[in-house]
Amino acid sequence: MEDLQFRRTYELIIGSPNSGKGLQIIGDEAASTGLQMTFKIKKHIDNKEESNTCKIDLVNLSEDSINYIQQDSMVIILKVGYNNNNKILFRGMISEVETDDGSSREDRRTTIQAVPADYLVYQPSISKTFPAKTTPRQVINFLIGQSNTITRASFNSTNIDRPFDFGYPVEGDVKSILSEMARDFDFNYRIDGQRLYVNDPNKYESPNSVQRAFVISPSSGLLGEPTFASADGKKLKDDTTRKKGVKFRSLINPLIQPGSAVSLKGSSIEGVFRVNSVEYTGDWRGNKWEALCHCSKLNANEV
Repeated sequence: MEDLQFRRTYELIIGSPNSGKGLQIIGDEAASTGLQMTFKIKKHIDNKEESNTCKIDLVNLSEDSINYIQQDSMVIILKVGYNNNNKILFRGMISEVETDDGSSREDRRTTIQAVPADYLVYQPSISKTFPAKTTPRQVINFLIGQSNTITRASFNSTNIDRPFDFGYPVEGDVKSILSEMARDFDFNYRIDGQRLYVNDPNKYESPNSVQRAFVISPSSGLLGEPTFASADGKKLKDDTTRKKGVKFRSLINPLIQPGSAVSLKGSSIEGVFRVNSVEYTGDWRGNKWEALCHCSKLNANEV
């Protein structure tokens, strides 16, 4: 992973869904190309409590480009990497565009707020009663079928295969239905890109994910030393639901997502951990190209 430490690159694509056309901005550190861009992206392992978010600032975007990206229902894809080996860091829909007038400084800044691809999924209002003996998995598959943006689902859950003893009514938008079901049947869900992930608590990826854990060490992008912290970065010490965990900073690897297993090596804290939340921060002309990960210790059942 040594190539992760040199020659940052990015590709930003904005366009109308399925149009085959759009705005493309490419950055290559070695070639000194690309608009100045900063971004902050937050991803969480369980979206029933907190959705993923994305904020991107672009400097001196042309007037035509600003007018173009302000159209309704625009898709945004940010790929980042090194040596032009870019991977998707965020894919979603633009929810807000704001451009300052530049009067207070020489450069003009355009701020883009975006939400995951589930933005369109959340719009339909559904009212339906599922008969007895239906399973949560069947309801989830029905909800996916209402979407034009979610194309795949990954399940690692036994809780969603327990049939209802009685009929199960649902009403509202897809997100509220998913969140209510997640609380009723004790599962987590998250939407990343075009995929819905559903898992039981403490059960995230396939059993061999630990063997495939990303090695995080000083030679593979670890920045500074890991420290002990709340596993999700939010709960306080007196919260009984708080899990012990660690947090660490590293160079951005877009493949490390919530739910990924990571193996910390060559530092004061070592072991295999599950990533619960990630905050990606980038500054194209600055020094930041980092990920802040909050993780919990893995045990034999948490696969």
